Amino acid sequence: MSTVNGVGSGSSAGTVSSSNVGDLTQSQFYQIIVAQLENQDPDNAADTNQMVQSMMSLANYQATQTAGQDTTTMKNYLTATTLVGQDVNITVPATTDAGTQSVTGVVTQAGFGNSGASVTVNGTAYTLDDVTAVNAPSSN
Repeated sequence: MSTVNGVGSGSSAGTVSSSNVGDLTQSQFYQIIVAQLENQDPDNAADTNQMVQSMMSLANYQATQTAGQDTTTMKNYLTATTLVGQDVNITVPATTDAGTQSVTGVVTQAGFGNSGASVTVNGTAYTLDDVTAVNAPSSN
């Protein structure tokens, strides 16, 4: 496992190990680059091409993460829209005690807001995470 420690008086002390390098934020990454530049030996300067490659790798990683989040968001919204007209079970925290409350009904609307994808059942909006089952259509 490789470890990078915070160095210099201007940098914040901290440790980033190879086991949690995926959790490295852009700000932390730039702090490491600045610390490397501030503390490098002028006779043995860091390879600028390697630094640029590292910055590009971080940018690509962040773009991939954002694309993954966008894909999940779209998938959740599409899932909610496919539930319109379906009979579902919803489980939410009960309003009167510490238990849960079950609601069953037909999804009449799908939406998307700050809390993610939602479905409307019996006139009330619920998050997609509250849907616990999709019931088989009744044979009439």
